[in-house]
Amino acid sequence: MVKAKNENCPLLNSHFGTVKNPIKMMQAEHENAGDLLKEIGILDL
Repeated sequence: MVKAKNENCPLLNSHFGTVKNPIKMMQAEHENAGDLLKEIGILDL
């Protein structure tokens, strides 16, 4: 993005849409991992 801005070039479309999509996926994975740790008794929240 910085290179495109600095060189006044158009941005290419990303394969994942907006940055919100991978962030939402990482949050879901994080929550799932926490749930699994709670289930096996490693994490006590």
